[in-house]
Amino acid sequence: MFAVVAVMFLAVGAAFAQENTITVEGTGIVNMDPDLVKINVAINNESRSIQDAVNNNTEMVKKVREALIEIGLSESDLITTNFSLWSGYLYYMDENADPEAKKYTVNYSMQIVLRDASRLNEVLDTAVNSGITSIDTVSHEYSDRLAMYEEARKLALADARAKADTIADELGKKIVDVVTVEMPDYSEASDMRYNMAAREGMGGMGGGASTPEITSGAYQASARLRVTYLFE
Repeated sequence: MFAVVAVMFLAVGAAFAQENTITVEGTGIVNMDPDLVKINVAINNESRSIQDAVNNNTEMVKKVREALIEIGLSESDLITTNFSLWSGYLYYMDENADPEAKKYTVNYSMQIVLRDASRLNEVLDTAVNSGITSIDTVSHEYSDRLAMYEEARKLALADARAKADTIADELGKKIVDVVTVEMPDYSEASDMRYNMAAREGMGGMGGGASTPEITSGAYQASARLRVTYLFE
């Protein structure tokens, strides 16, 4: 009998707790000026000789890396992201070509990590004029992402509590405890990306080119929490 009464008591208590809860969502958004830029570039070249294609690409890559290091970038911030080699028949581009003739294309992709966003155009100009053949993306970021996330989460929790307090006040109640906390999502994004596609047959942009001014906007982190409170 005691066991049955205890079970009934727990069931009633659970139902009571469920009736005296409120669930709200809170959102926190943090905007920071980006202090880190990641530039994805590529060096592509082609030749009818596989040896020439590879050797020419090696020389072009060396020239670009040396130019970037010369202006103060660290070797560790010049990260190889891809190296590939493929062949294709010339006939598909020139119907007068020998059906068996091939061309070889080499791609070397690199990510440049720039830790001083104010030097972006200087670095882009150096990369362009030293031999890269494409700029794929330029993305602005904030280096201390964890700090941004923590701040966004705190703001989301404060927002949820403020909403719960408002509703409880309207009902003549008071928040007394937190029952559950869920985090449906967290996101971060820069509001700026810059793209430049490679042009067929370019052996490096070069020629004393000057890149356009690129502005970053803000780097944003947001957090959303779903919180269930107990009130009385």
